[in-house]
Amino acid sequence: MSLENATENMDATLAKHAAILRRFEQQCGDNLAPSIEAILGNNLSSDRELLVELVHIELEYKLKRGENVQVESYLSRFPTLSSDDELILDLIDSEFRLKSRSEPGLSVESMASRFPRLSHAIRVRLSSQRGSTVGFRRAVRDQAIPARIGKFDVLEEIGRGSFGMVLKAHDTELNRTVAIKMPRAGTLATQTEIDRFLREARSASQLSHPSIVKLLEVGHADRLCYLISEYIDGEPLHLAILRRTFTQRSIIQLIAQIADAVHFAHQAGIIHRDLKPANII
Repeated sequence: MSLENATENMDATLAKHAAILRRFEQQCGDNLAPSIEAILGNNLSSDRELLVELVHIELEYKLKRGENVQVESYLSRFPTLSSDDELILDLIDSEFRLKSRSEPGLSVESMASRFPRLSHAIRVRLSSQRGSTVGFRRAVRDQAIPARIGKFDVLEEIGRGSFGMVLKAHDTELNRTVAIKMPRAGTLATQTEIDRFLREARSASQLSHPSIVKLLEVGHADRLCYLISEYIDGEPLHLAILRRTFTQRSIIQLIAQIADAVHFAHQAGIIHRDLKPANII
């Protein structure tokens, strides 16, 4: 199979998955969704990325309806997910966040006790988000630069835009430099908008393309969210245009590179809503 044919097949698969997820989310909202098993059929073991997204969506909507569903039920239904610790932590995070709305007394310890092997990771993840709420809320409201967000030590502000601010930070657990995108106050005004933001971020995190900055994780404290992505040490295109001379060939190559990345995201059902030179490095 040629590289061109392989790329076309991958694009078709991503588009198909995006359509399935949109339809399933709509059905979940109407409480008419079929089972995940019925959707995947014989592809249950091969379409792992699709399975993960379907599980996230179903868990979220069931919890919103007040159903007594737990992460363990999905690990039992889909044993292949049991070996993915990061996925399990994401699901636990979602369960804890959504159940906390109706169960204010829900404790981090009660979640950790259900998963002894991951108890430490659960305590760190859930406690750091809960503990950073006040300072983070103030920073979002005033657009001040917080000294710390969860497990991240903020180093400096990289930039600001219509959505909010971008910060350079140090991940104290994994000892790496990351970028944190923090929304402006009022950008995510309702719980519905926050839930949609988290779902879209999970979808974006599945993108793997050499010209797309990798989204590493989504953090949230109470009703406040922020994105953690890899840090790219480079010059934004809007400044590079002013300081450098581009040949016709380099311009064509750059446009082709950008177009390829945008097309890849579109095939996955993801649209960049603020594409401009300042957001291209």
